[in-house]
Amino acid sequence: MFFLAFMGVSCLCGLAMGFFALESADLVRQEKDLKKKIKALAPVVQEIKTNEVRVREMTPRLTTLEGAQKKTSRWLSILDHFSRNLPPNTWLTAVRSNDSDPTRNVQLTLVGVSENQERVGEVLLRLQAIPDLLNVALKQTSEKTFGQSKGIEFEVIAEVAESAEEAPKKKATDSKEKA
Repeated sequence: MFFLAFMGVSCLCGLAMGFFALESADLVRQEKDLKKKIKALAPVVQEIKTNEVRVREMTPRLTTLEGAQKKTSRWLSILDHFSRNLPPNTWLTAVRSNDSDPTRNVQLTLVGVSENQERVGEVLLRLQAIPDLLNVALKQTSEKTFGQSKGIEFEVIAEVAESAEEAPKKKATDSKEKA
């Protein structure tokens, strides 16, 4: 009986060893296959790393270009509104902008001529309707003579919405070095 039990356990151990040997051989084969795939994908991985570096280098440029595109479209919208919505017998003679402080909105100055004060008021109301302009205000008006006719010269100031840049953040290390 002891001998039969010994033979049964020995066969069982032999079968388990055979099973584990086959599994080990399969795992070694899988490892070799994976190493081949890694070698085959090494150029792709290197290209991905190179592209990631390029993207990091280009991100500031892309941000600048996107900002410029947004500002350009805002100005196009404002100028398009001027061209379509000025009252009759009203003309703009000068358009100036001032952005001496980049952390504040751009200040826009419009100088124009109209036939009467009512048209100047209408210009002011129409400019206030532009969503890209803030704090639209009449700075001055004066009566002018243009050859044989008289007109009202006006000056309007406004701020271009969302045109201020973020103030640069000071790093904590910079302030520690100065102290």
